[in-house]
Amino acid sequence: MVQAPGIPSVEELITRYDAQVDRDLSNLTWYRVLACYRLGIILEGSHARAFSGLTPLEIGDRLHGPTLMLLAQAAELIDA
Repeated sequence: MVQAPGIPSVEELITRYDAQVDRDLSNLTWYRVLACYRLGIILEGSHARAFSGLTPLEIGDRLHGPTLMLLAQAAELIDA
């Protein structure tokens, strides 16, 4: 994943969050995987609607790539 200048990494965000809250973060990976799948499913639904002719095909094509990246990220988190 490409890191944008000035934007903290995932690890930095988690470290900052952990320092600010009094919560158990032991299940954080599960929630990250869930978030990837949820957003991926929503985006892929838009892709499917585009192929059904309900939305412009350009939108579906534009959202399909990020969907694949989200699902790959979820798989990496599961395997880690």
